Amino acid sequence: MLIRETRHLILALLCSTGVLLLSAACGTPAQANQPSSTPTVNQQFTSPAGQSTPGSTSSSLTVSTSCPAAGSGRAAVMPALRLGNHNTIVFFDNNPAGNPSMALKRYDAETGKTTTILSENRENIQTAQLSGDGQWVLFIAQSANNTSEIQLVRIDGQYLQTLYCAPSGQQVDPTNSTGMQWSPDQKEIIFTQGANDNSPLPLYLLTVATGKVQLELAADPNFYIQPRTWVDDTRVDVTTSSPGNLDIPATMDILDISKGPNQQASNLQVVLGVSDTPWDFDSTYDASKLFVVRYDPTVGRAGPGTFCQISSESIEGTNGSLIFNSSTLVVSSLRVAGYGSSSLLLDVNARGAPSDQYNGIWRLNANGTGLKRLTNLPGPFNQFTQYPWSNVSRDGSLYLDDNVFGSLNGGSTTQYTNEGSFTIGWTTM
Repeated sequence: MLIRETRHLILALLCSTGVLLLSAACGTPAQANQPSSTPTVNQQFTSPAGQSTPGSTSSSLTVSTSCPAAGSGRAAVMPALRLGNHNTIVFFDNNPAGNPSMALKRYDAETGKTTTILSENRENIQTAQLSGDGQWVLFIAQSANNTSEIQLVRIDGQYLQTLYCAPSGQQVDPTNSTGMQWSPDQKEIIFTQGANDNSPLPLYLLTVATGKVQLELAADPNFYIQPRTWVDDTRVDVTTSSPGNLDIPATMDILDISKGPNQQASNLQVVLGVSDTPWDFDSTYDASKLFVVRYDPTVGRAGPGTFCQISSESIEGTNGSLIFNSSTLVVSSLRVAGYGSSSLLLDVNARGAPSDQYNGIWRLNANGTGLKRLTNLPGPFNQFTQYPWSNVSRDGSLYLDDNVFGSLNGGSTTQYTNEGSFTIGWTTM
């Protein structure tokens, strides 16, 4: 009796397994009649780097480079890419020799190989930045018909897509500088928009997951307000200046997007008030510290009367303490070197004569000690963003200075391009 029941159980299991195998191999009639749910990608740019990338997901998701409906955006499609461990510089050139009018490229700092991500004959990049995870490039493109577009592409050249187009006669970030900033969690994009940079501009917020666009901060006739960088996922550091003096910020303030849309200038929280000396700032990635440099505005001057003062403050500009004071260095800008707050990069005498003995990029410990000259080449920091990866490699070992890079420990530098390119930042490949 036990043997007979066991045989029946085995037969039942075999029959059940056979049905499952047949169903998996052939599918049910309903499944066989379903249309394909994996349309091809609509890409209009050439993508020589995106043909077969190890670790990438299938390029079967639908993206579009056409403009979304007027006044609205488009949700981003962002499948993940498994990155490598080679420090890699991303940059672009709008007039590469013997190439189309725009080329977005990456340079492997370990192998010395340059790879084209995108190239195009009909559009130029105005500004660009890298995502926090290093997988995406967000950029403003100006098309042949003068449409200003916010576009996104994965670092391997796949999934090029248009998220937003400015109305006819207007531009996203007319200043071509820091007027578009992507939040650290990659959920929000804040940007300015207007006909030109001769008058105050409003700030708009684009939600990446939905494509929703809303007026976040109304234009104020008394101020020109420019986003500089995100403090964290809900707060943005903005600078104000008077129209006609955009290069000389008067104050730095915090815009809190958690307060909702349609805010006014009166909603801004003042961090740095009006000063009679020029200044620059940067904050740590964990939003724990703010570093501020104030300096002698005399171009290229060093000696008696020159001063440079660097303070360490809370992110709201309170409880500050002086960490560095010099009568020889003219420091025009600073950046936190990497993800921590252990050291700073200083751009010294950038507007002075090339023969100035103090010119170049210097490193300084965050407590004001350990001043060290890295290079005598006066070159500006990344002009579009100031996240840690904008100027320093993801592992914190290398820095960028215009078209060369070098070790944060000092030593010789390496030129990665001889084109008139613009640095976007560091990723890994």
